[in-house]
Amino acid sequence: MQKEVMEMEPRFLKVTVNSRGQPQIAFNGDWLANAGFEADMLVMARFSAGEAVFNLCDMGADSEYDLICAAKKDGYRLLRVSSCLSKGKRRPVLQAGGLWLSGFGFSIGDHIVVMTGPGTIKAKVIDTGIFGG
Repeated sequence: MQKEVMEMEPRFLKVTVNSRGQPQIAFNGDWLANAGFEADMLVMARFSAGEAVFNLCDMGADSEYDLICAAKKDGYRLLRVSSCLSKGKRRPVLQAGGLWLSGFGFSIGDHIVVMTGPGTIKAKVIDTGIFGG
């Protein structure tokens, strides 16, 4: 039986700091699973100025090595969904972080709006100054 995935309301998150003091985008929780992201799945991430799109990989006939080569060639980042234990339940976690992230306009403390659809997450930096903050 296929899990039904519905588009969800936008989420508002912050770019956090990783253990190396670098910017990090971290997604976790049941909403991630509801969008189809489960532990050990591969994700192609494409970054541009202040925007990021994360798509689940269709393994199909491609090997993981083929996906890695395609990602490098096309300028994508290949990520793997991990998991964490929260309140006695395993939940998926997807993280992207490093100094390179600031090169795409994602700085520590930035606010981002996140939209999800089946197998897709879109994140965009928002200007909180328009709200007087």
